[in-house]
Amino acid sequence: MTKKSRQIPRVIQITTWYGLKAGVENGSGFWHKAGFGKFLLPHPPLVNRLLRLGLPQEKKERLGITHEFGHLQTLPVYLLYTVALVGVFIGNGGGQLTAWVALFISTHAFWEILSELYVIHHWGSLYKLYYEEISMLPRLIFWTTMFAIMLSGWMFL
Repeated sequence: MTKKSRQIPRVIQITTWYGLKAGVENGSGFWHKAGFGKFLLPHPPLVNRLLRLGLPQEKKERLGITHEFGHLQTLPVYLLYTVALVGVFIGNGGGQLTAWVALFISTHAFWEILSELYVIHHWGSLYKLYYEEISMLPRLIFWTTMFAIMLSGWMFL
């Protein structure tokens, strides 16, 4: 088997549990894309880079792609959570632009948590096996930071 034949396809598509066709582009370099249909939004894989520190490239790619699909699969839960928080925020009088930005960042942290929980669920015991000999520090930083950011957004409600 040649190295080229083992590579993950550049664009991977699935149908989400709620019926939309989702895609993730496995780009090289700093940017990758994820979205629905032909609309793939480019963005930096900052969370994936942190969470996958120390893993071999193939495992980084597999877990990273699953993380991106996790965003797309958990979108309805994220939207419900965000709409609920925004509703409470507006019901309490809204706030300044900085409060809106903090609320947005807080809900995005919640989405990152959901997405990584999706990865853990998807890979099951393999997830733990992949990280067996890898430092826990990057994951500890991720979980601590994301929960802190998520909870800090509630201060503006």
